[in-house]
Amino acid sequence: VQTYNKVKKMALDLEIDKVLIVANKIRNQKDIDFIISSTDEENYLGHISFNEQVMDSDRQNLSPYDLCDHTVKEVKAIKDSLINLLS
Repeated sequence: VQTYNKVKKMALDLEIDKVLIVANKIRNQKDIDFIISSTDEENYLGHISFNEQVMDSDRQNLSPYDLCDHTVKEVKAIKDSLINLLS
């Protein structure tokens, strides 16, 4: 939330009207609810859950795309939200 507020201020200084939100390291629904209630809900594209497999894949020099099905689904949902927003 702090990052969003800082980026939003910088965007305003640069005359950029829209800042979109992708939350990461989400642990549960409480995290999502907090982020949405503390930001501009209409700019929320989605989230990526905390996932140990993502860190493990990095340590193994492998792509999370190949090891983390749930994370891939979340990223695709964010992509779809962005495409819908731009359509």
